[in-house]
Amino acid sequence: MLLITDYRDYIDSIAERIPQFQLQKVVMDDSQITKFVGECKSNDKYILFGIIPKHKPVGDLSTLKSADYFSILILNKVDRSKMTHDDFLEKLEQSQLVTKKVFDLLLSDHVDQKTCSILKDLDFGSIDINPIWKLAGCDGYQIDLKIDTFV
Repeated sequence: MLLITDYRDYIDSIAERIPQFQLQKVVMDDSQITKFVGECKSNDKYILFGIIPKHKPVGDLSTLKSADYFSILILNKVDRSKMTHDDFLEKLEQSQLVTKKVFDLLLSDHVDQKTCSILKDLDFGSIDINPIWKLAGCDGYQIDLKIDTFV
């Protein structure tokens, strides 16, 4: 089971290694996202959220593992008052580039298990990257993943 402490440390480590983030938090739901987005002043930097993992025990008693599903959100506050469609696409493209940095880091950490042991059993088939629009006044991307851990 992926422990919240280990997950939180990993989310912090992403923000430490990618300078575009102004804030990182591990949260449960949209209400917490809205609260922390409201505390951010800059539209030029990004916000990194790790959504607390859900766990699904799989196997039998002798081979029991936990399939841990979680999401990482890369968000940018947006002022829509004077935004054109081209502005929207440009901002989303910038968010996509930061998301690619996060994704590349995830892959690198999977390979280098000394840096990050939580990703050693990353299920590549589970990775899903989707755009986000208007979440708590932000646009960006969501990376969904699954890892297997021992219970």
